[in-house]
Amino acid sequence: MKNIILTGASDGLGKEFAKKCIEKDINIIALCRTKPSYNCDFIEMDLTDEKSMIDACDIIKEKYKKFDALINCAGVPGIQKLDEI
Repeated sequence: MKNIILTGASDGLGKEFAKKCIEKDINIIALCRTKPSYNCDFIEMDLTDEKSMIDACDIIKEKYKKFDALINCAGVPGIQKLDEI
């Protein structure tokens, strides 16, 4: 079985991507602040907190021998719109 690490997996594009992967028997390792509403391996992580990211990486290294892809779908609140930069 393939393992995909997915940030932003609890909502929006990340959630929809995860659901499609699960239909194809791909294991999702969800990195997000809140536990997703679907069946997956969940690791709590907050992209605005460096320690949270380091802790999540440590858990992944300890628990999984390999992963097949990393998909970043996480959004960070408070970022300016492109036309405002």
